[in-house]
Amino acid sequence: MLELFLIIVYFRINILIMITIKYCTLLWISFLFLGQRANAQSAQLYVEESGQHQVGIWTENKSISNTSRWGIFSSADGTGSGIRYGVVGQGQNSTGTKYGIYGQTTGSGTNYAVYANGDLAYSGSISDVSDMKFKKNITDFTALDRVMQLCPKTYEMKQDEFKRMNLASGQRYGFIAQDMREVFPEMVREQVNAVPYKDDGDSLAIEEIQYLGVDYISLVPVLTQAIHEQQEIIESQDQRISQLDRQVLALQHENGTLEGRLNQLEVILQELNHKHMVTFSPPKEALKH
Repeated sequence: MLELFLIIVYFRINILIMITIKYCTLLWISFLFLGQRANAQSAQLYVEESGQHQVGIWTENKSISNTSRWGIFSSADGTGSGIRYGVVGQGQNSTGTKYGIYGQTTGSGTNYAVYANGDLAYSGSISDVSDMKFKKNITDFTALDRVMQLCPKTYEMKQDEFKRMNLASGQRYGFIAQDMREVFPEMVREQVNAVPYKDDGDSLAIEEIQYLGVDYISLVPVLTQAIHEQQEIIESQDQRISQLDRQVLALQHENGTLEGRLNQLEVILQELNHKHMVTFSPPKEALKH
């Protein structure tokens, strides 16, 4: 039962209608249904729009205050073991471009088109903007020396200290942002986790946590370049080793030849000693004295 409910509906003919309801179970106005509707999966609020370039629900929060604001806040909680969906977005059509959920941020400061306060998973693929038409100042770079300065670590996240951030559990592998900033400062950015939550009443509060984040995706081309440089070193060393192997084989062959010639000389000397052995006898004149 609603004590007072105010709805503003813009019709296509741009007539503003304000309706005040004291007791409501079902309201139908230009495809707007409030209450129970069987063919809308028992939705309490069902909006249907079939026109072209039309919006089913449009919300704007244009407050000029410095407090936190939300265009839409959706929560699915309660007891039980069923699946909860805070927001479900679907883009369905036989052709054309479709977005299940489209997020956009503008202006200065910290911007997130999407921020996941917890694990993030997907069943398709993630594509980064990589078309050459978007890029300028394209240059080669070296990376191996700086990559060798990185210090990978294993660690666990402080879940008990930062409960609302839904940090990952178990043993993790990665880098410490403060260490990474000494080697690749362009990959470390200041981040903000502003978690909205319900306070003791019905209003929303914010817990804002500032921290440093690492752009792990940007490490992929850096590590790729480091592998290329390391491979060049390995190939250069392989060539040097092959050259040394050939020199060793040549020396072994030369040593074998010399050893054979020495063996031949020893045989010749032995034969000469055997054929021309002279027994030394002193002269007779020497014996008389």
